[in-house]
Amino acid sequence: MNNTLKDSNTDLLLKISNLQSQLKALKKEHEQSKLILENTSDNIAITTFDLKAKYLYVSPSVYNILGYQPSDLLGKSFFDFIHKDDKKALLPILKKYINKIINQILLKDTESITETIEFRFRNKAGNWQNMHSTVNLIEKKILAITRDITDRKKSENTLQQKVLELSVINDFSRAVSSKLEINEVLDSALQGIQQTVGTDMAFMFKRIGERLIISNFIPKMAKNKFGIIPEHKVGECFCGIAASKKAPQYSKDIFSDDRCTMEECKKAKIKSFAAIPLLSGNEVSGVIGLGNFNEYDFQPKMEFIETLSAQISIALDNASLYDSLKNELEERKKKEAELSDSERRYRLLASNTQDSIWTTDSSMNLTYVNDAVYDFIGYTSEEMIGLNLSTFTTPEDLQKLSELAHQIRADSSLNKPKTYIIELKQIHKYGHMIDVEISANGIFNSHKELIGFQGRSNDITDRKKLQNELIVAKEKAEESDRLKSAFLANTSHEIRTPMNGILGFASLLKNSELDMGKHTKYVRIIEKSGKRMLNIINDIIDISKVEAGQVDIKISSFSLNELIEDLKQFFTKETIDKGIKLITKIELANADSNITTDKEKLYAILTNLIKNAIKYTNSGSIEFGYTTINERLEFFVMDTGVGIPKERQQAVFDRFVQADIEDKKAMEGSGLGLAITKAYIKLLDGGIRLESEEDKGTKVVFWIPFKKAVLKSDSTHTTPKPNIDNKINILIAEDDDISKDLLLILLADISNKLLLAKTGLETVELCKQNSDIDLIIMDIKMPIMGGVRSGKRNSEV
Repeated sequence: MNNTLKDSNTDLLLKISNLQSQLKALKKEHEQSKLILENTSDNIAITTFDLKAKYLYVSPSVYNILGYQPSDLLGKSFFDFIHKDDKKALLPILKKYINKIINQILLKDTESITETIEFRFRNKAGNWQNMHSTVNLIEKKILAITRDITDRKKSENTLQQKVLELSVINDFSRAVSSKLEINEVLDSALQGIQQTVGTDMAFMFKRIGERLIISNFIPKMAKNKFGIIPEHKVGECFCGIAASKKAPQYSKDIFSDDRCTMEECKKAKIKSFAAIPLLSGNEVSGVIGLGNFNEYDFQPKMEFIETLSAQISIALDNASLYDSLKNELEERKKKEAELSDSERRYRLLASNTQDSIWTTDSSMNLTYVNDAVYDFIGYTSEEMIGLNLSTFTTPEDLQKLSELAHQIRADSSLNKPKTYIIELKQIHKYGHMIDVEISANGIFNSHKELIGFQGRSNDITDRKKLQNELIVAKEKAEESDRLKSAFLANTSHEIRTPMNGILGFASLLKNSELDMGKHTKYVRIIEKSGKRMLNIINDIIDISKVEAGQVDIKISSFSLNELIEDLKQFFTKETIDKGIKLITKIELANADSNITTDKEKLYAILTNLIKNAIKYTNSGSIEFGYTTINERLEFFVMDTGVGIPKERQQAVFDRFVQADIEDKKAMEGSGLGLAITKAYIKLLDGGIRLESEEDKGTKVVFWIPFKKAVLKSDSTHTTPKPNIDNKINILIAEDDDISKDLLLILLADISNKLLLAKTGLETVELCKQNSDIDLIIMDIKMPIMGGVRSGKRNSEV
């Protein structure tokens, strides 16, 4: 009976020892989880599962993002800090989300429900920041992973503003082509500036000698405020100074600016003002005035304003040109004697414009082309006369040109023929394609018969290129944001799954009637879940280091064959469990396999690739090893797994791709392993390639420089073993109850006396009272007095 009791006690002690080891590992994993939560750049928060959403936990990163300490938010409602407009929008979403969760609980559905929301959050300084949250339900509490997207929103707004400005310029260009009346041109231009820049009024002065007088077009708002807008002199007030200096003039506050000398502006209560000269060649033909009743900074919009002002100058010249051309054609028979003068004037204006101006006969054979055509399409005007417009048009766009001619012919019955605009591609003299915008109308005789066409061609190649670049940039930004959002949602799921396993089975261990078989099974599940979560955390830490450029290379000498053998031993059990054959291949003899590189990085690279092979291989074999080629080592990992589709073979090395996989082959994991592998190989001055065929397998090959090394054995060095025969007096300084209880269990066998302290100050006092303390185990973060500071005081005692 005594022997039976003794055996039972021994078995119990062994189980307790195993449990202590497992708890120690769990504690380590808990600390690592805590570390990642405290150091992640995104903010992680837990709130109550109701419409108040009170904060129960906030990670320390909230200080870096919003300036708050976690304690500033705890116990307060999420809705106390968001913009009132967003609050109205978010409450229905939250209600809908809570209803989904309630239905899920009632139906006992375990599938996770994720919601993404965007809102403005008031920071510590009182300013609004744009935020993006991924929301999940865990343990009847809301888990939110939040990041700052203020910069992204600013970039989107800037992009939208640029697209709007480009659209205004494009619309204005079209308006110029279809509305040749000068007043209509001014109407379109000034409305475009006023709407895009956001000014309260916009008007234009014409320059006549040394005077600036208001144009025929006067905006209604300007009339209401000024009545009759007074004329200016060149050099007087903002508009006059802009005309004399040929440069924009602007001010946020004209009341404190000496340049403003017009009392009418101040009486109209204009606060901010800008004047932009209109240049025709090197001469000022007019000035645009922009006014605001509030303080306004024109500087950020000045590039757009000046660009559109330059277009207005060209448009005014073109409008004058077209007016002259129209008058000349209508008065041709009446003023035959004046035809030569009109033609000279027409050609002078046409030669000074940057656009290609042309006329044709009724079959679209060119009868006149201005000299600008050479810069436009590479031909001289003499080379083009007599050729048909179709000669320079691509075959794909000939139909557009034919439809243009048909539409203009149909206008013969109209009193005022319409101008049509088309975009097509034309062939440059040297063979390349250019994007062209053509605006054209018909030339009719007094019998309303079509006798020809007249028009303007504008090279819009650069404009098209800019539009395409803006679209591509927007798509790339959206794709990057989509992948990161998918990654955050996937990471949330990947962390939550093992955490639920740990918390759930840890709770089951509390059952005192649990038999030892189930007890051991639950502990193994906790251990497996902990390892899975640790892998995810390690991947996130590694990719964060890579992103920040904080990965250090530590060169050392070691045996490559031993490293290969270690990896084989490490993965043998896992491959046996899956029924997979594990094969290694080495080329060098053991004595010649000593190399110099970063052993830790090389081990991590091979580990990631082998783990991936095991994950995606259900039968067959996995083979890994190396060969030498010239002065480099070429490693390979080859499996008979599911393979990778050709369209995704390059993408698998990109970050976040695993989170974006939506098909049946997506498996657990953060999707960062291959991205980390590729980054490490690059740091080792190597390269990587992938060969794969679906349902047949994958082969990954990478290489690094081959640097031989000679390892020296040191037989005299031995590692001393600790002597714990004599028990010692230990002081434990720890304010966390779980950590304290774990240490008490672990140190019970080697301690003669155990003293406990919860603060740094209490630790110092116990040291003074107990001079026989042999060992102090102290937490760095302690209340009242920190671990480092109290450690220094203890050493003095």
